[in-house]
Amino acid sequence: MCIRDRYQRRVHGIFQINKTQLMDWHNKLNVITEKIKSQLTSKGIDSLASLIKPIQEVPLNQEGKVQQEDLEKFLSRIGVFLTTQELRSVFDTYDPNHLGLIPFKDFIDILREDMNEARINVVKQAFQLLDEEGKGVVPLDMLKKRFCSSGHPRVRNREKSPEIVQKEFEEAISQIAEQGMVSEANFNEFYKDINATLPAGKDTFFVEMVMRTWNLLKTSMYTTPQYLDKLETILYEKIRQRTQSKEDEGKALMKAMRFVDDKNTGTLTLPQFTKMLINVGCVLKPEDAKALFDRFDTDECGKLCCDQLANYFALKGAGKNPNVPVKFKVEALAPKQVLEKILKSLLERGSYGIRGLSLLFRKIDAHGNRKINRHDFSWAMKENGHSISELEFDRLFKYFDRNNEGLVDYEDFMKGVRGELSPKRKALVYEIFNKLGGGKMPLDMLLSLYNVDKQPKFISGEMKRKEILEEFHAQWASLKGNIVGINEFEDCLLYTSPSPRDLSTSRMPSSA
Repeated sequence: MCIRDRYQRRVHGIFQINKTQLMDWHNKLNVITEKIKSQLTSKGIDSLASLIKPIQEVPLNQEGKVQQEDLEKFLSRIGVFLTTQELRSVFDTYDPNHLGLIPFKDFIDILREDMNEARINVVKQAFQLLDEEGKGVVPLDMLKKRFCSSGHPRVRNREKSPEIVQKEFEEAISQIAEQGMVSEANFNEFYKDINATLPAGKDTFFVEMVMRTWNLLKTSMYTTPQYLDKLETILYEKIRQRTQSKEDEGKALMKAMRFVDDKNTGTLTLPQFTKMLINVGCVLKPEDAKALFDRFDTDECGKLCCDQLANYFALKGAGKNPNVPVKFKVEALAPKQVLEKILKSLLERGSYGIRGLSLLFRKIDAHGNRKINRHDFSWAMKENGHSISELEFDRLFKYFDRNNEGLVDYEDFMKGVRGELSPKRKALVYEIFNKLGGGKMPLDMLLSLYNVDKQPKFISGEMKRKEILEEFHAQWASLKGNIVGINEFEDCLLYTSPSPRDLSTSRMPSSA
């Protein structure tokens, strides 16, 4: 059984929700969004930007919410038709108070925010090509001139003329430009609107569209994720061959990096990285070396952190299948083993564990800005009973000290521990809360719905009924007014459900 299914079954069980009332909302939402995207693309709609007028004309209340009837009219106007059951399901999920209203932005964001790695990667490389001076912004007029409408798949298939595609592009990119300039964030937003109209089966269409309209094929700049995986494997194999019996791949790589880091900065520039590649026998074409450098330079600062890169290769060589290359992402550099050690400790304390750590951080936050220094962070971890070595703590603090200011945002740290709800998982939480009654619920009512018999630790005999109830009651101690809304309910599920997980994704805890 997958993590998602276990999460759903447990939450349904402990809050006495009839299983027949709900289906797997994650899968259901995927079906609905894919249906919407397929209908849009079949009608030649290549971006939400072309729907700006009907979107702006959707009647919303002051909170940005739309009625079911008005949403149905909007969808019909743009050529999208959902069944009554599908539309009702959307409202049952996002309308826990049964007011007949849902946040319109949340509905649109479900379509926009699910870009996969292939799409994200090609958009990033397109912007890097256009941002020749590395300023992070490019002139709007330059984009209009560089855009090659004749390369668009719609033009190549004779579905649209180059003039129409060019006009659509210029109107859409102008909408998101700021003072005649387009930042990388603006550029990404532009392609999120396109992503919203292309179903999962249209990845090839998306990638080809970006590559041909920005002439990435001619520049040989674009490197597919699969090819980058291959380059990374070549480098790993060269490092593995140099690894001695009493060391791991991380230590071998660190030696090679220190040899070219002549000023002992702990970082490598592109020329130093290229030199290091040559020294270990990994001779790549200049464009391939840069592509590999860019993959590791996740924060785009033009430098690679030697400690993080060595740690990544050490983890890559630690019992992993050498025939399955690990994809490099910024999350892969997280101190995964340390966080899992902390999570395991929290799990052993039950549902109050992670909430107790959060309350401890707030208690020592003298300035109320959610930031604590190294000394206070170390004290809190020890006070909460976490036994981690000095090296482990150093890796942990360096990772979460995002701005190198000697401070850690403990909310950022807690998110790293517990994860966040994706829009689709949040939809599931709304659905569950709605089935419980929705609205503003008295705490006593929620407590009365809590079914200890379905609690895994009660079933296994690890805890007694009284202990579980006391633990569940304790986590609501700081609740103001004894009224539980959707936000408090969401926090309840987040705070009581930490578990080890793959840090490169935002998955829900397996023990929830």
